[in-house]
Amino acid sequence: MSYPGGVSMGAGMGASASRYPQLESVLGTEEGFRRSIRYTSGADTALLGVLLFAVFGVVYNVLSTLDTIDGSSRLTVRDDFWFMFFVVRGESGNISPIIWAMVWLPVIAVPVMLGLLIYSRATRGGAILKVYEQYRRAGFVAELMATGVSVNLNNSFGPLYALASPNVPPDWMPAAIQQLRGQSVDRLSGAVATGFGKQAVQGKVVDPSLPEGIFITGQAKNNKSTVRIAVPIGDDYTRLKLWPLQKDAPLA
Repeated sequence: MSYPGGVSMGAGMGASASRYPQLESVLGTEEGFRRSIRYTSGADTALLGVLLFAVFGVVYNVLSTLDTIDGSSRLTVRDDFWFMFFVVRGESGNISPIIWAMVWLPVIAVPVMLGLLIYSRATRGGAILKVYEQYRRAGFVAELMATGVSVNLNNSFGPLYALASPNVPPDWMPAAIQQLRGQSVDRLSGAVATGFGKQAVQGKVVDPSLPEGIFITGQAKNNKSTVRIAVPIGDDYTRLKLWPLQKDAPLA
């Protein structure tokens, strides 16, 4: 399948006309960009992971403690709960590494979470400013277009989307999507495995005949909102970082 002409990538990608002029106007100012981007840092992700582990550990230990008290005629919840809650010895009388982890790691997680929270808040402003500068230099507003293909990541299937830089004529996309449907699932899955859901890769990785400027991304699920802030990763424009928008961002 052939496409007329070529598409240049690089500085000024965001300068072309868009379906979202109001959104681009808001994103054009630092204040508007900060209000519109749904920014999640590595520290935020780590904080959530530590929190989930801590909650799991506490719930497991509470249930285990109540079960131990319930099975004893000498123990009561009122008098012995907290003593039993912090017991780290197994039935053999020796310290159990698993029990110790369930008891004390959630406690240790508290200062770890506090540190992650402080770090995240302290660095958030500068990190968003960096993304804003990347967007102003070479980013654009992208719309994820469904391809009808499901891709596989660690045995979890999700939809494949296509997106294009503003310099790609809209009438090229149906033909590009049709080409992508002709590729094997394994090939497509391998291409979007890195940064699954948060990055996009040039479609030429899976089909060299696709025009430059058409990207593909795999998502964990079908998205109600398909508009993203796209900024290049590096200087070769082979990959994009995709940032979701706040719910109240003006999609017009």
